[in-house]
Amino acid sequence: MITLKELSLLVWLTQLGLSVAFPLIGFVWGAVWIRQTFELGIWVIFVGIFIGMYCAIHGFVQSMKILSEMHNKNKKKDAPSVFFNDHN
Repeated sequence: MITLKELSLLVWLTQLGLSVAFPLIGFVWGAVWIRQTFELGIWVIFVGIFIGMYCAIHGFVQSMKILSEMHNKNKKKDAPSVFFNDHN
């Protein structure tokens, strides 16, 4: 059975993949389309690759920061709980 914590990590792993893959694919595809439509040189594709890589790296770093914050928050929550009957 998958726990809610494992499901949350699975969602973040999917988000990480999307935030890295989509910018790179999107900018390269857009650069190829612009090159074919306006009959420009190959330099347009290199610009698309550069911008796509920059956005992919930025998305990766942001996702890692959020995942790290979630991990630190979960560490703080792991303190032992006090149950109703344990009060003095």
